[in-house]
Amino acid sequence: MALEKTSDFDDMMASATKSKKPQVNIVVDEFPVPSTAQPDNGNSASESTQDQGSARLEDPRPRKKA
Repeated sequence: MALEKTSDFDDMMASATKSKKPQVNIVVDEFPVPSTAQPDNGNSASESTQDQGSARLEDPRPRKKA
């Protein structure tokens, strides 16, 4: 499993290096979901995590559409 995942990741990374759009899409899609679910539990963490998650989400979104 680890080897297969590494191969997939390597492929994705190589692809991302050529086209940053796919990498941003995948990373953003997987990051905002857990990040938003976790900050809900803590107030302090909410501010810190939300700040980073919001910035990352807004950055890739416009680029993807463009």
